[in-house]
Amino acid sequence: MVAELRALLGKDETVTTDDLPEFDGAPGGTLSSFAIAAALNALPLAGAEAPVPSVCFVPTVSAVSVRDLDTTELLHTDIDKTDPGESDFDDYLCASENEPHTKITHRGAGFLADRPVLTDDREARTR
Repeated sequence: MVAELRALLGKDETVTTDDLPEFDGAPGGTLSSFAIAAALNALPLAGAEAPVPSVCFVPTVSAVSVRDLDTTELLHTDIDKTDPGESDFDDYLCASENEPHTKITHRGAGFLADRPVLTDDREARTR
């Protein structure tokens, strides 16, 4: 099931799909997509609710580029048990738990502060 749509006028509808991985529940950065949509669609005579306000916005396996997103099983790959050489990135840090997309944490900021910075002429320098 993708969604349950309740109509103010007309017929309620359940939307389903086949052969699509369950992206919403995958580990990774979250976004309050449904809460935002419910707030924007709240009308005076007909409310909108989001029983599941936040969903996975960027699956971890996609963010660190280690797997295709073909199946739900691949979406749940344990990054900590994956060879870092499988990633397209030279270095990365994943949050220890699902966090809002682009959330700045002390741990993440420390990771970035410890890395070289590229200048305009692309020479690496450290701070």
